[in-house]
Amino acid sequence: MTSHGRKHRRIRGVRILHEDADVIVVEKAAGVLSQATRCGASARVREHTVEDALGDWVRKGQSKSRLRVYLVHRLDRDTSGVMMVAKSEEVQDYFRSNWNELTEKTYLARVEGKMDAPSGAFESYLCEDPKTLNVYSVSDPACGKFARTEWEVLEEGRNASLVKVVLKSGRRNQIRVHFAEAGHPVCGDVRYGTGGRGLCLHAWRLSFVHPRTHETCTFEAPPPAWARTARRSAKTVRADEAGLAEAARVLNAGGVAVIPTDTVYGLAARPDCAEAVRRLYTIKGRAEQKPIALLAADADAAARFVGAAAADAGRRHWPGALTVVAQGEGVRVPDHAWTRRLIAACGGALRVTSANLSGQRAATDAPQALADVGLSADLVVDDGVSPGGVPSTVARIAPDGSAEILRPGPVSL
Repeated sequence: MTSHGRKHRRIRGVRILHEDADVIVVEKAAGVLSQATRCGASARVREHTVEDALGDWVRKGQSKSRLRVYLVHRLDRDTSGVMMVAKSEEVQDYFRSNWNELTEKTYLARVEGKMDAPSGAFESYLCEDPKTLNVYSVSDPACGKFARTEWEVLEEGRNASLVKVVLKSGRRNQIRVHFAEAGHPVCGDVRYGTGGRGLCLHAWRLSFVHPRTHETCTFEAPPPAWARTARRSAKTVRADEAGLAEAARVLNAGGVAVIPTDTVYGLAARPDCAEAVRRLYTIKGRAEQKPIALLAADADAAARFVGAAAADAGRRHWPGALTVVAQGEGVRVPDHAWTRRLIAACGGALRVTSANLSGQRAATDAPQALADVGLSADLVVDDGVSPGGVPSTVARIAPDGSAEILRPGPVSL
């Protein structure tokens, strides 16, 4: 799917993850309203909202433009995470007519206490009090709307649990009500719980069937700090023979894995799996204008991406710390023997970026990688502490084999 070049632009309280002709997908900050509310007919102060911010965005500063955005769902003010808007009434109707079948929403929540089981589901009919606007469960289907909330415990602490929540219906305050009624209110919930420093509820992942292409698209918002303490999120294996087989299975099936490299831990996906590569960007919060380099098993595999001249230039220094750039790709052959074997088992090349959120320190061990991206990756390969070191030399190779150094490093040309 083609996206506009303004992707990952930050607006006040909103970060654009994806934009095309039909939809805009954003990451909403906690504290920002999805849509304006009024405290009575005479209310004059209009708060900043996602709807207003994106309306200004599509109008591109032209006050007389009639362009606007159309909400297809909302997040509570204090809930952070992924949210989508439509760019036309037709697209809005497409989603609203069959929302539960066209989308899947996955949340992260920190809830009070320990759950009674490792996973489960809540079902009830939800009703809203017209005076207090509080939502609660009722037994009579005629008085409420059916709601189902599926959950899985990711981590248990002494006083709270981190849970992954999948909504099978989209009712107002559904997660907050279901967990509160089960005796495990969301931490920080002032309305249904005991309050605190902030609501620990994050719309982590949104999948939807695109109205134009009919492809399933998935976008993630990096977990907030309160959710990045999990150590039992992604499956962890050792960098041995069994681990190699499992990592190859995950990657060849279109998954994303954290793997060791020469200096730090990397987040890897097969280059021919567009959805997995898209996940690399969303997991890191990385702008898609920034390319992700390839690691190749050997020079012959590298030549498929950068051509013979560039591969020959790299061959003299591979395996090692030289990335060659040609034909719009950057590639190197790593010195890490286990990782080269894994790459060979995955078709000869992997797209690999450092296993950390953009702007943060790169992970040099598996626990750090788990804390940063373990909730989003499918597998983590633990090879102990990586040695760190200087990033690779990056050189652009011309068709005649001449080199232009783009980033100095350990290798001299």
